[in-house]
Amino acid sequence: MVTLTKKKNMNLKTSTIKRMMLEYVGALKRYCLLLKVGVLP
Repeated sequence: MVTLTKKKNMNLKTSTIKRMMLEYVGALKRYCLLLKVGVLP
């Protein structure tokens, strides 16, 4: 029972980290795009 809860928490953590990473990569791509547009109009 305890191990099951621990496993669930681990999955929750990894999914949250994955989501944060995806959001970070997306923001980075948008920033690079804005930079390109700003530098090369």
